[in-house]
Amino acid sequence: MEAKAEEFGFNQTELQTFSCNGMTLKEFAKKYRDNTSGKSVVVYTFEKTQDSRESELCFAAVTSREVYEKVKQSMFNGRVDDVQCNGLPIEKFARRYGNRGFSK
Repeated sequence: MEAKAEEFGFNQTELQTFSCNGMTLKEFAKKYRDNTSGKSVVVYTFEKTQDSRESELCFAAVTSREVYEKVKQSMFNGRVDDVQCNGLPIEKFARRYGNRGFSK
C-alpha cells in the first residue's frame, strides 16, 4: 500500500492520517471493499461548491444521520420538506449516495 500511496503523492505520515468519511483509510477500505462480486465498488465524493444553507444540509445528509440532524435543527428549525439536492428530495439523495442512516 505504501508504494501505491507514493504513486499518488502521499507520504507515509499523510497516509496514516488520511481519512474518508470520518474513517481511517484502512477502515474505509474494509467497509466498502467488495470481495464477492468481482465488480468495482463505486464511491462518491462530494464538494460544497456553493456557500448556502441548502448545500450545507445536502453535504451533511451524505456525511451521517447525526450531522444531518444537527444541521437540520440548527439551520432549518427541523423543517426540510422542500429541500432538494441535485434535483432529488434530500432523504432520497442521502440514500442513493451512501448514507445508510436513511434506509427505509
